[in-house]
Amino acid sequence: MAELTTPQIRKLVRGHNVLMSIKIPPKSTRADILKLIGAKGYKVNHEKKALEYTKKTLARRITLKQSEKILKKPEKTAEQKAATKAKKDMKAKATKDKEDAIKAEGVKQGAALQKVVAKRAKRKAAAAKPRLTDKKEEKVVKKTTTKDFYKLEPKDNEAQIDEIDSKDRYTRRTIVKLDDLYDSLVGMVEKMGYSFSPTQKERLKKVEVPYSIENVKGRVWNITQSKGKTDMLILSMPLHKFGAGDSSIRVKKKV
Repeated sequence: MAELTTPQIRKLVRGHNVLMSIKIPPKSTRADILKLIGAKGYKVNHEKKALEYTKKTLARRITLKQSEKILKKPEKTAEQKAATKAKKDMKAKATKDKEDAIKAEGVKQGAALQKVVAKRAKRKAAAAKPRLTDKKEEKVVKKTTTKDFYKLEPKDNEAQIDEIDSKDRYTRRTIVKLDDLYDSLVGMVEKMGYSFSPTQKERLKKVEVPYSIENVKGRVWNITQSKGKTDMLILSMPLHKFGAGDSSIRVKKKV
């Protein structure tokens, strides 16, 4: 004869506990409780203050089939099933929304990381490119008392850029190729911490340099530090108007 398995024995014990247990419904009266106790085969001994079994023997057969019937969960109604499904769907949606938010945050962080990497690569590439001074013939004299400073003059295919401080002292002279003049002026000004507006760049491009190959003054530019309260550079060229009667372009400090 085959013996019962451990799960079957557990089921028998749980069935026995259900049959032998006394559950008092809420708001039950004293009479209701005494009647319930009697139906379960017990009585209240008031003298001994005890609950006693009224039957002669405690022996009671509980079969596995009875236990399975007792422990079987009642069938859910359609409303209960719908409520359970709605709760399950809501939980699944909340989980999905959380996962989507985590993915979106990951994508956002990845995009930010890519921007940082791209900026670093751009700076690295810019550092590897030849500088403006590498492409032009540049001659610099630091002191105005140096005689060679005034001897430096542009050739037919060159232009001259003189830097002048706020006290009208020449601090540096740069000789550049005419083809590189626009880029040289913009590069020098921006390197000094100033920034052209788009309109100023357009005006600078329209300047006809030189007026003639023989006219050396037409190929001379001055970059002067402003003497006023506003920090700016003044770009000027002798004998030239930049439009609207202006004799110079005033470039403000970068913000």
